[in-house]
Amino acid sequence: MRPGPSRGLIEGWIDQAAGLGIQNARQLTPYRALMETWVVGELRKARRHRGLAANVYFWRDKSGHEVDVLLDGGDALVPVEVEPGPTVSRDMLTGLEQWRALADQTAGPAWLVYGGDQRQERSGCVVLPWSELGRPDLSLVQGTG
Repeated sequence: MRPGPSRGLIEGWIDQAAGLGIQNARQLTPYRALMETWVVGELRKARRHRGLAANVYFWRDKSGHEVDVLLDGGDALVPVEVEPGPTVSRDMLTGLEQWRALADQTAGPAWLVYGGDQRQERSGCVVLPWSELGRPDLSLVQGTG
């Protein structure tokens, strides 16, 4: 298994998006849906390769709070937010916090996949750089923490 998406993979992806005028990862910010689609595809693929159902969902409430991905971990739904920006800001965690408050004990650990390169923890959420998404040991793929 590959250790994760290489910079070459992302750069190749960016090259394919050249029609959008994208020259580097920072320019992906306006193309949030593009990164969300890529992350969902990577999560589904990784789960299938591990023999897991690709149970991937989306959540939004009537007030507009949303979580880009909910992974079914069996006894918990793991919320994942996707943000293409290279730096983490407080507002990126709002949907995750809303979900965790609503889901209470059925909420798994929260994850934020972002366009930066440093793994960190913020407000009880794991902040994961995009380059670690495909790691074989990543518990996120299992739907656990």
